[in-house]
Amino acid sequence: MVNKNTYWRKIDGSFLGLVLALLGIGLAAVSSASAVLSFERFGHNNYYLYRQLLFTGIGLVLLYVFSRIDYHIWRKWNKFLMLAAIFLLGLVLVPSIGFQVGPARSWFSFGAFLFQPSEFAKLAVIFYLA
Repeated sequence: MVNKNTYWRKIDGSFLGLVLALLGIGLAAVSSASAVLSFERFGHNNYYLYRQLLFTGIGLVLLYVFSRIDYHIWRKWNKFLMLAAIFLLGLVLVPSIGFQVGPARSWFSFGAFLFQPSEFAKLAVIFYLA
C-alpha cells in the first residue's frame, strides 16, 4: 500500500515548466504555420490557434487529473484495456462503423471529432507492459 502522504506530493516545478515551455513553442508553431490557411478558410488568422488552445486546455486538465490517480490502480485494469483496444481495432474495420480517411479505414467519426483507436491501443500497451 502506498503511503498517502508520499503519493499526494507537490508537483515537480521543473517538469511542469518544461511541459508549459513545449506547449508554448507548439502553440507558436501552430499559429505561424496556419495563419494564412485559417484566414482563407474561416476569415480570421487564429482559428487553428484557438482550436489548439482548446485542446491544450483539455489536455492540461486531464494531465492534472491523471497525475492524481495512484498508478497501482492501472494494474487491475490493464487486461481490460488491452481487450478493449483489440476490440476497437477490429471494430474500425467494419464498413458501417469505421470511418475512411483516404485509403485507410482506421478512424471512428463522432460528428466533428475523429478518434483513431490505435492511439488508445498505444496507451493500453504501455499500461500492460509496465
